[in-house]
Amino acid sequence: MPSRDGRFLAGTNVSGTADRTPGCGGGDGNFGLVPLLSGVKTLDLRSGRYLNPHQCTYYSSSADNYFNTVVPSSDGRFAAGTNVSGTADRTPGCGSGDGNYFLVPALSYARTLDLTAGAHVNLHQCLYYSAAHTDHFATVAGDGPYAAGSDVSGTADTTPDCGPGTAAYEPIPLLSGAKALPRR
Repeated sequence: MPSRDGRFLAGTNVSGTADRTPGCGGGDGNFGLVPLLSGVKTLDLRSGRYLNPHQCTYYSSSADNYFNTVVPSSDGRFAAGTNVSGTADRTPGCGSGDGNYFLVPALSYARTLDLTAGAHVNLHQCLYYSAAHTDHFATVAGDGPYAAGSDVSGTADTTPDCGPGTAAYEPIPLLSGAKALPRR
């Protein structure tokens, strides 16, 4: 999702055309785009009752860094099983990582969004930051202290609903965002 201040962009959309490449902003000068780790996944919202976003969180102890994905990376090293289905997913489908970044199951989530619940798919992305580790952590399907308010409703959300974070990773409202997608 785009950040509230517009510095970070993502091309998530509803369209009659399937996107083949990710549409991303260039970053802000301190953080640049990494095309190889960006991805796009086309989902037909008419193909099932549930949108099942899977958030997979990977961690590198050598870089002291978390990496999150909701769709597979362009190079396929980082997988996420986000799908539309007639079945509600309860556990995330994630890849194992790339040898340097390993899956963190306790910080990986599957969320079920019932597409019959309203006219808008509201995707919330919540960003958290650790000053001790100089590391960012994002959630779209998170829970608990890292909850993200992604839902389907009759109202288009314009501001993100994010969990409080923890003492280790605090929320950054300015870099969090919400995007309402109309169900067709």
